[in-house]
Amino acid sequence: MRCIVIFLIYLAFSAPSYAQQREVNISYFRDLALTRSPVVSIGQQRVEAAKGRQVQAGLYPNTRVGYHANEIGMHGSDGAHGVFLQQRFITGGKRELDVQIAEQAVFSEQFFLEASKLRVLTDVDNAFGNLLIAQQKVDVLSTLVNVNRTTFDATKRLVEAGQSGKHVEWQASIELSQAEVARDQAIQEHQYAWRDLMFVCGQPNIKLVRVSGDVAKVVNGGSFQAVVESIINKSPQVAMAQQRIQQATLNVRRQKLETVPNIDAMVSLRNHSLTGDNITNIQVGIPVPLFDKNQGNIRAAEAEEAMRRAELRRLKLSLRQRAASVYRDFETARIAESRYREEILGSATKNLNLITKGYQDGQVDFLSMLTAQRTLLNVQLTYLRSSRKLHNAVTKLNGHLLFDSLR
Repeated sequence: MRCIVIFLIYLAFSAPSYAQQREVNISYFRDLALTRSPVVSIGQQRVEAAKGRQVQAGLYPNTRVGYHANEIGMHGSDGAHGVFLQQRFITGGKRELDVQIAEQAVFSEQFFLEASKLRVLTDVDNAFGNLLIAQQKVDVLSTLVNVNRTTFDATKRLVEAGQSGKHVEWQASIELSQAEVARDQAIQEHQYAWRDLMFVCGQPNIKLVRVSGDVAKVVNGGSFQAVVESIINKSPQVAMAQQRIQQATLNVRRQKLETVPNIDAMVSLRNHSLTGDNITNIQVGIPVPLFDKNQGNIRAAEAEEAMRRAELRRLKLSLRQRAASVYRDFETARIAESRYREEILGSATKNLNLITKGYQDGQVDFLSMLTAQRTLLNVQLTYLRSSRKLHNAVTKLNGHLLFDSLR
């Protein structure tokens, strides 16, 4: 009977047995999120809206056509009746500048779209890693429950046969109950991790399936400075801020050109009922900037440009600050994860094997073996927590600190 217990303990800490079912990897969820996430759709529609405004900025003002009558009743006549055409001519290159400003707005929204996609993909990668680790935790604890249940049954038979004390049965019963509670909690965490991933993908009603893959454990780059520079140089947020500076600069030029008057021209053709003459009128006018020199809008545009430049500096400082925090989490998690993976896991496994052999030879009691079993389980769970923290930090750094797409 003691050999059965030993064999089951060995199974508990070997590779988990997975159910035979279809497993989905991270590529499926990435593709799903990019096609179904409303965050991406919002970014795409913002680009389309900006393109529409760009088209509108390049359109020339419509020609006005109307009916014209005057001198009605003069000498009892019907007066002069006819039609007129009126056109505004945009001068000083203002329309061309409007198109350039609108084009910069399109570029800015395209960077916003790229940032939106990156936010979604970072959230997908992060949620997938959390789900994968939660799945592994359920596997470990489910196997532990099966072992503890069989151990309890075996211990109970030993007590009934008078080969062990009642206290051993009670201890085995407690261990089984604790394992079941831990497993049930892990199942809830697993279900929550799945729902979180589905929310990010924009598909909250897909049923839970197993996933396959590895959590990220390395980050591109080396030192903190290298990571920060990579984030700033590749960040679509920074590119968008730079684009908005160019847009603001062009708008300053555009507001200064507003003092260059546009030309309004009108041509009318009339027939006078009294004389039978055909009459042509030509009218040309321009506004004279005596009072309104657009000085208010120029001042506002200059302030907007200065604000955009300050915003870029603020953004870079913010990225450095946030990168420092995430990089700290990365380094602390990396140290813990590597130590557990390279040293502690192996030591705890060897310790359990050694004590199990002593128990088999009758040199170690059941409680000592149980302590070694608990130690290995705690080490495994701590390793999973460290892996999760490391994965979260890595995905944020690789995602240029763009995440929380649904907030």
